[in-house]
Amino acid sequence: MANGAKTKKPQIGEPTHRQDAPVSPRASEAGVPASAVASLVLGVAGVLTSFTVVPGAICGIAAAALSRHAANQTGPDAGRPGRGYAIAGQATGGLAILLSAVFGLVFVLGAVDTNNRQGAEGGCRTPHSSVASTKAS
Repeated sequence: MANGAKTKKPQIGEPTHRQDAPVSPRASEAGVPASAVASLVLGVAGVLTSFTVVPGAICGIAAAALSRHAANQTGPDAGRPGRGYAIAGQATGGLAILLSAVFGLVFVLGAVDTNNRQGAEGGCRTPHSSVASTKAS
């Protein structure tokens, strides 16, 4: 605006952004492997569903496997696109597996404890008088 140029107000239907403005590329356009993105999505889904044990573990295992594949595709160079997605997918997949195992263990131990309590309280009881009468005879 220094040389007196007026800015034109956009009319109805005209785009409000500059046409020459830089646009950030999508993950697919930047060369990010689809397996890296999928491993991250599955890892997050696994963490969110880990309390259901089986679906959380399945998502976590799939995320760990896909992130391993994606890490091999991107190579050891940390600057290559998709490497961060692969590492994050591996971390969330491992966390999903760990949480699913913990929740599964809690469920199993809770079921065993409940079963033991029911057996102690409502089990088969023999009257003491019949035991004493069999010893006397």
